[in-house]
Parts: sequence; structure tokens; C-alpha cells
Amino acid sequence: RATRVFTVVFAAVAVTGGVIQTVRDGAAAPVTGASPPDDAPSVLFLVLDTVRALELSAYGYERATSPRLAALAAEGVRFDRAVATAPWTLPSHASMFTGRYQRDLSVGWTTALDTVPPTLAEHFATRGYATGGFVANLRYCAREYGLGRGFQVYRDFALIGSQLIGSTMAGRRLIGLYDDVADRYVLAGRKDAALVVDEFLDWQRSQGSRPYFAFLNFFDAHEPYAPDAPYDLQFLDAEPATRNLVVGRKHEPAEVVGLRGAYDGAIASLDAQLGRLFDELSRRQLLDRTIVIVTSDHGEEFAEHGYMSHGNGLNFPALHVPLIVRWPRGGLPAGAVVETPVSLVDLAATVIDLTGTTDRSLLPGASLAPLWRSDSAAHRSAILSELYWVRNQPEWYPVSGGNMRSLVRGRFHYIAGPSQREELYDIAVDPFERRDLMQESSLADTLVALRSAMAEFPAADRGGR
Repeated sequence: RATRVFTVVFAAVAVTGGVIQTVRDGAAAPVTGASPPDDAPSVLFLVLDTVRALELSAYGYERATSPRLAALAAEGVRFDRAVATAPWTLPSHASMFTGRYQRDLSVGWTTALDTVPPTLAEHFATRGYATGGFVANLRYCAREYGLGRGFQVYRDFALIGSQLIGSTMAGRRLIGLYDDVADRYVLAGRKDAALVVDEFLDWQRSQGSRPYFAFLNFFDAHEPYAPDAPYDLQFLDAEPATRNLVVGRKHEPAEVVGLRGAYDGAIASLDAQLGRLFDELSRRQLLDRTIVIVTSDHGEEFAEHGYMSHGNGLNFPALHVPLIVRWPRGGLPAGAVVETPVSLVDLAATVIDLTGTTDRSLLPGASLAPLWRSDSAAHRSAILSELYWVRNQPEWYPVSGGNMRSLVRGRFHYIAGPSQREELYDIAVDPFERRDLMQESSLADTLVALRSAMAEFPAADRGGR
């Protein structure tokens, strides 16, 4: 009997070719009488959920995890030190969409983005662009968390086999049993990059020549790190002990090695799908007419500071994300590298600047475009990241004691943690932050300057949810 049950589960979960899109499109963004100019560029905004820059061959990593991203960077601008505003999904996405920090937004661990701040999708929808969102993070990127505002089409949940079974508590338990018995890593409703790319390409074809603003969120590099062959073992000699992170447990060193190899394979699998996306847009003669932006919402920790995953602290591996912008028709220099640290909070202003749709915009921020024109003085001098406390955290998580903030300024990263704990790192030579420089007397003036800069961002009374 048990064999028959698991056979049925396997058939329903594994066979995901027949995808039925949930009916969630609609009037999120009104159709207006406006129309963009004939030569208006489209915008393709790609967020590689949980991908840290330190793990990309496009950023010098020794494993060939991202050859297609490296090729894209060679045709555009790569930002060496792009910094997320938060080390977890919702506030980081909300910042990218609104140009505002979490401190100025409604978002929290259990709180959605409200309807107060204008969003990038709304900006383009009111200017006649087609707007479409295609997301795989079904927790914090689902429409219910407010990120779908402004999109005429927003695809989150899809009726694939695992979604159908996992829609009930009993079904989720059945999937869990199947994973345990079959040594698999099925998540209810999980959409892979191939499906997200297909959703977007089908939608884009339906738009014809109409300029679009499209947002794609990919979840492949989020744990469990379980890509399909050949990527599952691309950087591993054998199947790892686990591909799952266990929240609240310290992992053994051998587990960490296996998890990181699995993570690298997941990134390589995602990179291949990005290549398929770029190739198809090129075949449709659309790639050079499109501003392509590739980034991530946050990075990942692999026990460099005693903990795994993200959303637990503000060390650089969890904040340092890729940022690549390609648009040859817009005059972006091929192969340019911007070393000045930048914040993802400025992406909205950058996109508006590049598309020339600056009129009546209510989105704040500073365009990053002057930086690839060698005008570093045009950018903000201190880059803020935030993490707010939540109950019931393991005591070894840095955020377990209270709210945290950090600033990147030049080559230094200053972290102000709970109980007046401070850390200081030179991320130019120590991007994994293995050496705390708080006791270096030669950096006393630097520390004073960073504390003064932090005082310009008064602590917000948030957290505890």
C-alpha cells in the first residue's frame, strides 16, 4: 500500500510538464491612453533570488558558475560592489521597486508592501508600457505581499503537480514523506527558471512590438539546492549529505562543503536558463532594444560567520549582490566595471533615467548612470542596509538580540548590531569579512566618520514581529 501511495505522489509531483497558470492576471495596473515613443526601450529586470556576487565566475569566482552572465557583463556595465538594502527578499524587492529603504516602507516579516509609495511598474504602466511580472519566490514575491502592484500581468502560482498536491496540509505532509523516502527535495509549487523564462517569453510574444517593463524573479539558487542533472553534481564528487538548510541548527563542516557545491550547481543551472532567455530575445531581434538589468535581492551565508542562509545578520556575503546593466543602443560602455559601491535602492531612479521617462515621477533615488561616465561624485557616499529583529531566533544569529544597521562607505563596511556591538571590515581586501578591524588604531578616524554617517540614519522603532 505504501509503495502505491508513493508511486501516485511521484507521478503527480514529478510530472510537471502540464502547467495551468492560475487566474491572477487582471486590472492591477489600468490601461491608459498614453503610449511610449516608437524608439522607447523595453526593460527586462531580472532578480536572481539568493545569489551572492562572491559565488559568480562573472565576479572572479574560480568555479564556472556563470559563463552567460560573464558574457553579458562583457557587453555592458558590471558593478563590483552592489549592496542590497536588506538581507532578505521582501524589503530588498520593495526598495528596488520604490527607491525607498525598509525604514520608510510598511514591509516586515509578516507585513506586505502597502499602497502608499509609487512603484516602478506603476510608473511604466501609466506611460503606456506593457508590464508583466513572473516570479518563482512564492512566499514574499506572491501578489499578496504587494509586489504585484502596477503589473498588468503578474504570474506567481502555477498549477503544476507539486502545487496541486501541496495545496492542503495533508498534501504537504505527503510531499514531505515522499522527499524523506525517495531522498528528493520537492517543494510544493516550486517553479524553476525554465518555467519562469517560458512564462515571460510567451507573454512577450503576445505584446508584439509594444515596449515592456518585465520583472522576473528566479528561485533556483534558494535552498534546497537541488538542480537537475548535470548541474546537481557539477561541482560535487558525490551526492551531498543534504541539500537542505536546517534553520536553527549549526551544520558540520562537511555539510557546509556539500551545500556550497550544491548551491554552485544551482547557480550554474540558472545561468544556463538566462542564456536561453538572452538567445531567444536576440533571435526575436529584441535584445539590443532592451535594457537588461541583472541583480539579486540578497546573498547567502555558508558559515563564514557561524550561521547559514540569510536574514540572520548583515555581513557582506549576505548583502553583496551582482549588478549588471546591458544596453548597447543607449551608449552603455561594453566591459566597463564600476568599483564605487552602490545601493539597490537606486535602481528605480536608474531605470527611469535610462528610459527617459522622468516626467512626473514620484520615485526617489539617484541614477547610477553617472558612475559609468566616471562621475563618482554624483553618487551617495554612504550605503545603508537594515535588518530588523524577529522573535525566536537562535542565539548565535547576530540579529537575535535586536535590530541591526550597516553602512558601506568606500572600501569599509561598518555594522552596528544589538547591545552596541560594532564591527568594521575592509571589503576591498576581505569581502568574506574574516577579519574584524574594530581594534585597529590606524582606523580610528575612519570609525569616527562611519559612526557620524550612521547618525544620519536614526534607528527606526521596528521589529519584534
